[in-house]
Amino acid sequence: MYNEKIKRAYIDSIELISQRIKAARFLEAIKQIETEAGMDLYEMSVSQLENSLKKMGNVKVGSARSQLMYARLYCKWCYLNHIDGATDSYKWLKSLNADLSAIREKTVGNPLGLKIYLDTVFSKESDMTSDNIIKAAFWLVYCGVLPNDIYTVKNSEIDMINLRIKLANGYFASIPPEAIPSIRNCLEAKSFRYEKNKYNNPVKRVDGDVLLRGMRTVGTIKTLFPVIGKRTRKAFTDGITDQNLTMSNVRDSGIYYRAYSAEIAGVTITEKILERFADGATDFSSGEGKSREIRLVDYSNWKTAHYGASLK
Repeated sequence: MYNEKIKRAYIDSIELISQRIKAARFLEAIKQIETEAGMDLYEMSVSQLENSLKKMGNVKVGSARSQLMYARLYCKWCYLNHIDGATDSYKWLKSLNADLSAIREKTVGNPLGLKIYLDTVFSKESDMTSDNIIKAAFWLVYCGVLPNDIYTVKNSEIDMINLRIKLANGYFASIPPEAIPSIRNCLEAKSFRYEKNKYNNPVKRVDGDVLLRGMRTVGTIKTLFPVIGKRTRKAFTDGITDQNLTMSNVRDSGIYYRAYSAEIAGVTITEKILERFADGATDFSSGEGKSREIRLVDYSNWKTAHYGASLK
């Protein structure tokens, strides 16, 4: 952390352990921005504070508001404890919205956008490498499967005739045409080549009915997600792509796109409808969703970032 001694003293002053952890994460996350500015948050003017928080690239309003709160609390502590150079700028900080440029960087606007990204970062499906498994994982999440549940999806739950996936909660999630090649390969292929040696002999996949089973083991998200994260971060930092996607943001992209498609068809989107889309539902005419993390304002910001002005 930047000015670690002061920040450690602040963290130690927080009574609740859970709040200490959250404050430490925020202060660690903003370290690079402080380093580039050559000053601590408590030394910044109002505009410098606002610009620093915007640089964190929040996709969701809730995240932006949380970071604003942590910045205010830290700067207030420094000011009240007479830390040399501390200002009272925190008093004048305005509430922040999500960053539209960050939304475009970290989400996709439609299935074609996700396909373009996946084809840029990973091998073509026709190469028959293990990248098919990674691509299919992205598509499962985009379609409505929870990231933690992707390894529970079985071949028998994929209906390629009607292009749908049976979810654990009983809903059927639609499969977009762009997802067909990688999902079909995971359904049918008995073997894959390794991505770094795509011209070598194929390696047999383990037996079973799990769609994303690998060559050595069926696999788990604990083994797959670090591999995906390493590949996607490298592609972003190397300039191969100008997007930096995570499974969580891809899931949100799928929810928002299903809502947007419904809105174009004349449906008035409410938070209850968004919650049902988050559950994987395509029938939004009745019932109440169980998900509670989807905000209407986040959907509106995603829509503005990818499609311009909101629908009238």
